[in-house]
Order: sequence, then structure tokens, then C-alpha cells
Amino acid sequence: MLNARVAQVKGAIGEAAGEATMLRAGYVKLESKLPGNKGFDGVFVKWEKPGVPADIIIVESKYATSGNASMAKNVNEVTQMSEPWVLAKIRDMKKIEDPTLKSTAKILENNLGLIRRRVNVTDASGHNSWTKVDLPHAPQLGE
Repeated sequence: MLNARVAQVKGAIGEAAGEATMLRAGYVKLESKLPGNKGFDGVFVKWEKPGVPADIIIVESKYATSGNASMAKNVNEVTQMSEPWVLAKIRDMKKIEDPTLKSTAKILENNLGLIRRRVNVTDASGHNSWTKVDLPHAPQLGE
């Protein structure tokens, strides 16, 4: 139980570091968490004008003492941040009776070509890296 709590705290540290970086870069964070702390760690948008996104970045945050992390696989062997995983999370968001999540899902679904995926890895010294994890290629998601 203690290990699970420590992992949860480390995850929160990584998410906070990633969010701070994205906000400093001028992005706005949209609601993206599904019940049970599932879903995307962050969906960040730069708006061209109200209601029209210019850029969308989905962020997965990891905490790794070494600074190196890997993407998890779900029970169906779908890798986190892969195209099928991203599309499944968007579908899951649409099923939730939360209008804010539904709104985020609609923005993502209507702008798949703008979506970029990034992984933020925070190491034991608090250093953030955005280049330590190879992501599955998904050209139709704006990569």
C-alpha cells in the first residue's frame, strides 16, 4: 500500500511539472481525467481564436528515478499514447456524463490532425525531459 501511495505522489509530481511547462508555453489545460485517475494526464490547447484550436498537445507524465521511462500497455496490449490508445480514451471521455470531458473529447475528435503527443519524464532531481520516450508513430494524429 505504501509503494502505491509513493508511486501516486511521484506521478503527481511529474504531472505538475509537465503542466507548469505547458502553461508557461502559453497553452490552456482542458479537463481530461476519467474517473479513477484514468485518461490523459493533460490535454493542452493553444487557441487561434475562441473555439478554434491552433495546436493540441496530449501529455503523458512519468516519474522515473533514472530519467528513463516506458509506456504501459493495457489488458488488450495497447500501448499508452499509441494511436489506438488515444482514440479509445477520446471515446471513453464521450461516454462520461461530465459536460467538460465531453467538450474536450469533441475538440479532440474534431481536430485529430492537430494532435501532437508528448511524454514528460521527471527524474529524481526534478529535471524534466520531453525526449526520453519513443512514441508509436501516428501520422493521422498530427505527428
